[in-house]
Amino acid sequence: MDLPPTVKIESSKVLVKPLGEKRPSLVSQGSYRSPKLGRLPTPWQVLHITRRLLGLAAAIFFVVSAIESGVYGLRTLYGATQYDSNYGVYQGQLITDYVGTMTIKESRLFTQVFGGDSSLRHDAVYLLSTNQVSTTRCEGVANFNDWLYSSEYMRSNWHELVTQTSYNLTY
Repeated sequence: MDLPPTVKIESSKVLVKPLGEKRPSLVSQGSYRSPKLGRLPTPWQVLHITRRLLGLAAAIFFVVSAIESGVYGLRTLYGATQYDSNYGVYQGQLITDYVGTMTIKESRLFTQVFGGDSSLRHDAVYLLSTNQVSTTRCEGVANFNDWLYSSEYMRSNWHELVTQTSYNLTY
């Protein structure tokens, strides 16, 4: 295809902007709140990051404490001795003697102490020895604080805990 000699084609440049690229705005470039390289953060930014880090540390501490308490509870049920207790070394042998290795319904605690009755109780059970149980106080333990381990005090603490941390929870 031959073009007539009177038509002249010139090359022209076309500037193409890549898709998705935005024009820089004045707000994103010169914001006085964003810390720039070499500038110290403002006191409010330090306070905010400190508060966030303390919240994260508290959450991690709570999770670790919950896992540890579950592990120590299971160790106590298996009769292990806990050597890092603040109150000294104690044996959890009575619990394992009463609970045994069967189900709770087949255990000595349920059949002999509770008489096979699983209804709600309004007293505490103190395991004194392998064949002796009390519902009034724990006898034979040195420095036993009757008030601290009384059924009324423990139930009031439990009731307070449930009412302050639950929503529509009945027990």
